[in-house]
Amino acid sequence: MGTRLTLVAEEKRLGFPNLKGCRMDILTVLAAAAFGSTVYLIAFSTVKWLDRKDLKIKVLGLILIGLALCAVVGMVAAGSTGVIVGFVVGGVLTPPVHRALHGRMRVART
Repeated sequence: MGTRLTLVAEEKRLGFPNLKGCRMDILTVLAAAAFGSTVYLIAFSTVKWLDRKDLKIKVLGLILIGLALCAVVGMVAAGSTGVIVGFVVGGVLTPPVHRALHGRMRVART
């Protein structure tokens, strides 16, 4: 019991307290980052596909995507600190990398 209290005190002293008293596992962060990146790419592709559909289908699809994204964010928010950090990092880093890859593909085609 004393070790756990020491661990929590050390984490608070370092400035990244974890409410559950566990350290942030790097594998959890990486897995959550991959999941955040996947969610972004799926949403991006679906919105791009919906853009070619009728207005009614497009609106309904966007509403459903919004509901699904809210559910995913709610599940991530209920997770540990590592899950939240990884999900945000994956979601933030994916768009610029995705744009850069598409830019390279366009340059290679010409």
